[in-house]
Amino acid sequence: MDMITGHDQEATDAGLPSVLTGKGRIVFLPVVAGVNVDCACCGTHAPCSHALPSALAGRALEPDEALDRVIPMMKHRGRVDELCIAGPGEALVSPATRVVLRVLTWRYPGIGRSVWTNGLLLAEQLDELARLGLNRVIITINSFTRLTAERLYARLIYRGRSYVGRAAGDLLLEKQWLGLSLAKDHGLHVMVHSALVHRVNEMDLGQIASRASRLAADGMVLTSLDGPPPKGSDNGSISALRAKRRELSAYLPQVEFIL
Repeated sequence: MDMITGHDQEATDAGLPSVLTGKGRIVFLPVVAGVNVDCACCGTHAPCSHALPSALAGRALEPDEALDRVIPMMKHRGRVDELCIAGPGEALVSPATRVVLRVLTWRYPGIGRSVWTNGLLLAEQLDELARLGLNRVIITINSFTRLTAERLYARLIYRGRSYVGRAAGDLLLEKQWLGLSLAKDHGLHVMVHSALVHRVNEMDLGQIASRASRLAADGMVLTSLDGPPPKGSDNGSISALRAKRRELSAYLPQVEFIL
């Protein structure tokens, strides 16, 4: 699969990253290092806001290593509602995602199984992913307009070809919305993730939430490039994030990640 240089962060602990939401705990399996979108705002050697939020991203694990860590996480983290294949790169660029998804479906059929993706490859892989047991998807959509897309996306690789500037933004936006629509056609639970990039995409977020709502998305996660705020903390940036979530709740239910 075509990809751009991958990530090399060290793992932050011996377990797997996870968050609490209002509906339970999501455990993330970071099994993909490569990316297919080179983001102008972060570069390829930092946690990618178009994949897993930076506060949750560690190094990519081998599939066997990630699966070995799932069992103790399931035992000691209480109720787990979702197992999500995510990052620190793009989940759909590697066969590792399909290997892990197949095992999760066999071992944990009663728990939600999802991928976190930038959406570039989602539409063309949906049939296979659904056959392997995928029932939820998180799609990162950070821009709505062509201008914003040009500011966020420096380059992407698709089917062996490199796209830059307007062409990169146009292609990614087309594939993201197509993937979301087709995911709902496949009967999947769909959540939209957007990373708030101050002075870049604030004005796009309402349009993203509105269109996602019209396409029957089930909810939205809004983060910042700094990742989920620590529980109980408060400052101007966090207050702005919460205000934006209240605004977007007019279109889609807002899901907050708590570390």
